[in-house]
Amino acid sequence: KATVSVLYCQRDRQMSEARTTRRSKKRPGSKQVGPRQWAFDDEGNILGFSFRGLRADVLVRLKTDNLYTLEECKVIIREMLKYATAWCEVELAQLMYLSNLHRKLLPDSASHLGFQWPTSAAPELSFDFGTDLTAVNPRFRVGKIVEELNKSLIRLSDQLLMQRKERLLYAARLLEDLEKVEDFQ
Repeated sequence: KATVSVLYCQRDRQMSEARTTRRSKKRPGSKQVGPRQWAFDDEGNILGFSFRGLRADVLVRLKTDNLYTLEECKVIIREMLKYATAWCEVELAQLMYLSNLHRKLLPDSASHLGFQWPTSAAPELSFDFGTDLTAVNPRFRVGKIVEELNKSLIRLSDQLLMQRKERLLYAARLLEDLEKVEDFQ
C-alpha cells in the first residue's frame, strides 16, 4: 500500500511539474510584466526553475523595487546549487572518462588538453555597497543589503552557467579530437 501511495505521489508531482511547465512557457517576444511567483512541491523544491527565468525575474524585481526577501534568496540559492551540483556530478564524470580516453587513444598528441578547476578566473562574487551604507537609517542599510543579495543572484546564475558552458566546450573539444582517431570510430 505504501508503494502505491509513493507511485501516486510521484505521478502527481510529475503532472504538477508538467502543468507548471506548460503555464510558465511564454509566447515568443512576450515580456514578463511582473514578478514571477514560483511554485513549490511537497519537499520545498521550486517547480519549473530555470536560470534564465530567475535572471529575468530578478531584473524585473530590481526595476519595480519588489525584491526577494532574505529567506526567499536562501531558498533560491539552495535550488541553484542543487542544479549546479547535479550538473557537475554528471559532467565531471564524463569529462574524466573523455580525458582518459583522449590520453589512451592519442598518447603522442602534441597538445594534451588540461582541465583547470574552477574553470574560469572570475573573481569571487562580491557585494558592492558603495558609500550608501554610511547612512544612519538601519532600514536603509538592510534594504541595500537585500538589493545587493538580489543582484548577487544574477551574478551567481551567470557564473554557474558560464562554468557549465566551459565544461561543455571542453567536452566538445575532446570529442572533436577523438573523432579524428580511426580506432574510436
